[in-house]
Amino acid sequence: MPLNTCRTRTGFTLVEMMMVVVIIGMMAIIAVPRIGTTVARSRIAALEVVVVSDLERAFALATRTRRPITVTYDSSTKQLLTKDRAAGTTLSARYLGKTAELSVTSVTLAPSKGITIFPTGLADTTLSVTIANGSFSRLVRSTIAGQIVRQ
Repeated sequence: MPLNTCRTRTGFTLVEMMMVVVIIGMMAIIAVPRIGTTVARSRIAALEVVVVSDLERAFALATRTRRPITVTYDSSTKQLLTKDRAAGTTLSARYLGKTAELSVTSVTLAPSKGITIFPTGLADTTLSVTIANGSFSRLVRSTIAGQIVRQ
């Protein structure tokens, strides 16, 4: 037997494994805040689409049913309400509060009383809905003629 026997190494040393763990930890520290902001932005964008859909539906309901429709926001229940103005019945109520999938911190309407949409398809005034989640906010505007603009 030769004296210089070469042993082949299999596996990893503890130092190598610790280096990999440290590198993965550093990458996670960098990535977690970015993932949080991406999730917050996507939640607000998804809710923006929902608000646009509700406003478009309110304008369509007013012309289809030939009845005035009101769109208001109730801050105590955190609901965007679509109501038949003449009968006073609620046609739809959309919860815009903080839930697991939405995480909305504030919703504001301008004017705060909401709008009335007449059977002609015209509203009494323009409406601005601001949706916010921390530092991210989106603005949805409705013109008198029913054009919905996302900003």
